Amino acid sequence: TLCYMTGCSPSASCMICVVRNEATGALIPACTAPAADGMTITTEDDEIQQARKIALGLLLAEHLGDCAAPCTRGCPAHMDIPTMIRLIQAERLPAAWEVVTRAIPFPAILGRICDAPCEKVCRRRAHDGAVSICLLKRLVGDWALAADPALVPRCKASTGQSVAVVGAGLTGLTAAYFLTLQGHACSLIDRNREMGGALRSVAEEVLPAIVRQNELALLGRMGVTSDLGKELGSDISIEELQSQHRAVILAIGEQEEDSSDLLGVALSDSGKGIAVQGKTFQTSRDNVFAAGSAVRVQRMAIQALSQGQAVAAVVNRVLSGQPAAPATVRFDSRLGRLREGDMATFLEGASPEAPVPPSGADGSYTPTEGEREASRCLRCDCAKAEDCQLRQHADRYGATPTGTLKADRAPVVRNQQHEEILFEPGKCIRCARCVRITADASEEPGLAFLNRGDATEIGVPFGEKLNKALARTAEACVNACPTAALSWKHDRPADK
Repeated sequence: TLCYMTGCSPSASCMICVVRNEATGALIPACTAPAADGMTITTEDDEIQQARKIALGLLLAEHLGDCAAPCTRGCPAHMDIPTMIRLIQAERLPAAWEVVTRAIPFPAILGRICDAPCEKVCRRRAHDGAVSICLLKRLVGDWALAADPALVPRCKASTGQSVAVVGAGLTGLTAAYFLTLQGHACSLIDRNREMGGALRSVAEEVLPAIVRQNELALLGRMGVTSDLGKELGSDISIEELQSQHRAVILAIGEQEEDSSDLLGVALSDSGKGIAVQGKTFQTSRDNVFAAGSAVRVQRMAIQALSQGQAVAAVVNRVLSGQPAAPATVRFDSRLGRLREGDMATFLEGASPEAPVPPSGADGSYTPTEGEREASRCLRCDCAKAEDCQLRQHADRYGATPTGTLKADRAPVVRNQQHEEILFEPGKCIRCARCVRITADASEEPGLAFLNRGDATEIGVPFGEKLNKALARTAEACVNACPTAALSWKHDRPADK
């Protein structure tokens, strides 16, 4: 598993492949146990599962890194902020727009009105000020609005199923966006004759009407239809919508206590919102869902947007024949509060510049200013967050860090001696894949096990530099690393 590599002899270091020899009752690592005539091996049972979980817990306890950067974790929409920032720094605004709109459909709008919870947890904030994430998001959104031809995200092939979204505020608009991306036909219904809901009441100097209108026009280009000027309960009923569509989403804002009969769904015990079942958004009517302030008042625009994102994910699962359920929460390693010296380590490789002031008349960045601000990012995220094998096994076995080893953790180390490679020993699980690769390639000096006992670690022997140790095998070692102990500093040409 974590230490196995095709073409190399096994090392039995991770102990995630343990199985039981029924002749002795002992748990043994499958990778190094020689087969014998008559051997009976049990590969899966409760004891074996627990042994693997314990082994994973010990590896996780020593793991010094974040699966998700603090900014992404702090964003209710879970936007991949670090990737957006890197692409802005690399002058790749089209790619940055694609990354942003996977989570936030309206970056020009949100870049102007978001309360920026992501910036409140930015690690750089404690040093000289948070990275200006909202202004960078606005830069991407404004660039897309000025693009010719107008940009439209790729949608999946039509599923032949339709959804009625009642309420064209931020929650409803977002739900329609994400369901359309999945190939479902969406119809927006609102009592007002213009989309936007509470967005229309934002002051012109904060959110110009032309920005709001132009960005919301994206939905029409995607194929979302609208039936405006119709009020639920008087102009159209829940029953009618249910007969015409596979699912209905109610995103109609804060409710009055006497609105139950009008809506045709049950209200919560307090009478101040539509009652839903747990995190499924399901109301008292089959395939009728409710989200946003219709259920519970959303104080921040990004929270209202994240509600639309979440209800769309649940409805998409229902339309795909799956039960209504929230998204599965993945294992998320957290470095936690920085210790003395950690900030200096994170600052290595980042611009020393203080927050860049925007020069635009409306407080926006120019592309050059955006690149400068993006270069301040400390890059707290994991380079292999989606395909880290340690994280995948933690998800599979439900493992969490064992004990309190992180209470007295080692300092963060980022070896940047190689022009293209970043080495973070705190993420290394000592699988020895890189050691075997450099040895097989006769790389001098290569990588090796250093020290003894609990202090054993993988590093460059004889005090040599990383760029010399991986002169010929850097790419092979990065590709083989099961975590992100070895990663690229910058995007590779194949990733662009």
